[in-house]
Amino acid sequence: MIQHDIAQWKRRQLTPIGRICIVKALLLSKLVHLFIALPNAPPKYIDQLNTMLFEFVWGNKRDKVKRTKLVQSYANDGMGMVNIVAFIDSMKIAWLKRLANSKADWTALADLYLPCPFRLLTYGSEKLKTIRDKATNPFYADMLSALIRFNREYKPSDGEIMSEPIWFSNHTKFTKTIVREWDNRGLRFISDLFDPTSGNIISKEQLENKFQIRMTFLCYTSLIRSLPCNLRVRTDTAFLVNPNIPYKISIVLNKSKVQKQAYNTFISALARNHANSDERVRNKWTAEVGNYVKGSSIELKNATTSSYLFYLHYRIITRIYATNKFLVAANITQSDNCSFCKRSVETIFHLFWSCPKVEKFIKDIITYLRTNFGLTVTIGAGKWFFLNDMPRIDALIITLSKYIIHKARLKEVQPSLAAMINALKMEAEKEYFNAQTNNSIAKFENKWGELKKIRSAVDDPQGVG
Repeated sequence: MIQHDIAQWKRRQLTPIGRICIVKALLLSKLVHLFIALPNAPPKYIDQLNTMLFEFVWGNKRDKVKRTKLVQSYANDGMGMVNIVAFIDSMKIAWLKRLANSKADWTALADLYLPCPFRLLTYGSEKLKTIRDKATNPFYADMLSALIRFNREYKPSDGEIMSEPIWFSNHTKFTKTIVREWDNRGLRFISDLFDPTSGNIISKEQLENKFQIRMTFLCYTSLIRSLPCNLRVRTDTAFLVNPNIPYKISIVLNKSKVQKQAYNTFISALARNHANSDERVRNKWTAEVGNYVKGSSIELKNATTSSYLFYLHYRIITRIYATNKFLVAANITQSDNCSFCKRSVETIFHLFWSCPKVEKFIKDIITYLRTNFGLTVTIGAGKWFFLNDMPRIDALIITLSKYIIHKARLKEVQPSLAAMINALKMEAEKEYFNAQTNNSIAKFENKWGELKKIRSAVDDPQGVG
């Protein structure tokens, strides 16, 4: 069914952003009920599905961006593509919330295979692995594997670590063991080792008096040294609250969308896998414009709904835009000279910023907007590419300018102010129509300001032709 739908959608000229929307809304939706209710499919089928979807996103061409980056959010310069394995694991974790909250008869079946869900949410990875390896039901084994992955990849704060039990924990040396006598006396949580007034670790004598236990100095020292290094001296008293609720229980039971929380945790962990490629892109931009700003996609998302403009911006900031320098290296063209000035090597920075023809085009835009609409657009190379800290209308103008440069290059003509004004008028008309439809004219006028008058400007205003 998915292959059939992909064959139908391949006929349409969509950007990768549009194809990702198709993947989320139409393709994966066919499988969600299977992912939720059944044990995981064998890895080879998941890999086959993953390959099929990514090939569709890139139009049956090789990946232009690493998959671990493409699945990141817009704030992390990704495009929000779905990671299938993380998607499945997050749905399995959601069952823990159902097990904990439901009083239906089916929960009795889970009791035959699993400890109480509240206990599962206090166990560290080693204890969970022991339970999983003994599980005979493959569905619950998959659920435990997902929880183990969440334990490994979620990065708790110091306050959350303080809420964790000492026993069977990822944060102490007692990963598989418990001192039953101490636990029975109430020494259970990491926060129990701290004075709630001062935030300091309590002494051996205080610990013995508080819980009516006896321990050797070696046992006490070993217990304290099992804590994370940054918690061994003193902690914030705000972390020492009662009643103590372990953080995974809070996350699963209090989060309205625990599946989304788990998925975001898995995707954040994947970000570490593309850290090296991110660093290379960052270094190139820093050398050219002096800085690199992550999250510019969010700025553009707030400025326009055009997926074409968004994808053009994305290609530029991720440096996958094919300039003549790249095309020569790929043996596609013969010359790496700039398409406009014909003198310098055509790089992304040169094509969209430093080319003399482009510099004149940008100055013409700024002059026209200031003269006719009183709009001052202050830009430097960094803002031109990364749109940071600027009004939405400025971000739209800059991105449209780069769109005109891109189109002029494809048509083998010079970028012109007239083409830019026509593009602005079309965007204004489109947004005005949407504002009328949604009864949000005030929002439109707040964004466009005096520039809204461009809708009624003549096609060839004085000084443009």
